Amino acid sequence: GAGESTGVVLANENALDDDALPEDCLYTVKLADGSEQSGVKATSLTSLKTAWDATFGAGTRVDKDLREHMVWIHSRAAERAAIFKIDGLTYDKTLGSVKNIIPAVASTNAVIAAACVHEATKVLSYCNPLLNTYLLYNGQSMAGGCDCSTLVFERKLTCSACRKVLVVPAAASETVGDFVARFKAESTLDPPMVEPQLSDSAGDVFYASKGMLAQVKAANLGQPLSDFVEHMETVSITDSHWDTETVVKLKLNLSS
Repeated sequence: GAGESTGVVLANENALDDDALPEDCLYTVKLADGSEQSGVKATSLTSLKTAWDATFGAGTRVDKDLREHMVWIHSRAAERAAIFKIDGLTYDKTLGSVKNIIPAVASTNAVIAAACVHEATKVLSYCNPLLNTYLLYNGQSMAGGCDCSTLVFERKLTCSACRKVLVVPAAASETVGDFVARFKAESTLDPPMVEPQLSDSAGDVFYASKGMLAQVKAANLGQPLSDFVEHMETVSITDSHWDTETVVKLKLNLSS
């Protein structure tokens, strides 16, 4: 964007030891103003800027998504890498450095693998308490380093995913209206049902308490439960007086 520093990638002249990596020669510097040299010789910056201006025009900023710019940067960096005998400088590495591309899949797998080994070590040695439900990994924390924080999530009793499924006995001939009235009177749900809506395992609503849907489903009140659900089929209950995430699931144990 217009607010970004203009830069190209070139060899770091200070990284000439035997352990030099391709990343050491992918070194970003400013071209537009040359105010941040970061250890690179001014003569190198001048020659690179002159070549850049001659190719793309004075004042042109690097477009990280323009192939011509990336090829030019890679070619100049490869020339300097050859001078300093640094191998392994590829076009992909140039893109990764200029665009700050992080291999997310590999990095995530490495973090998860390390966490698993860490927990296995604690299981075997009893050196520390085991992880309890939650781990947050921050690769670049505000403190300037790696941070791993843990948090214990308490179970939500009204969670639709992990709450216990109720098994409710009912006669197959019992009408929908009678069942709802009986279940409202006998159940100990918390929060209690006020204006429930019942749907089968396919999500089809067969009972509603209010609104246009209640008028449409009014004819179902006198129909037997067996017309809408099968034996031990899961029925979902929601209520306009509950929060939108609360869903009660029950299985109807129908008897003839």
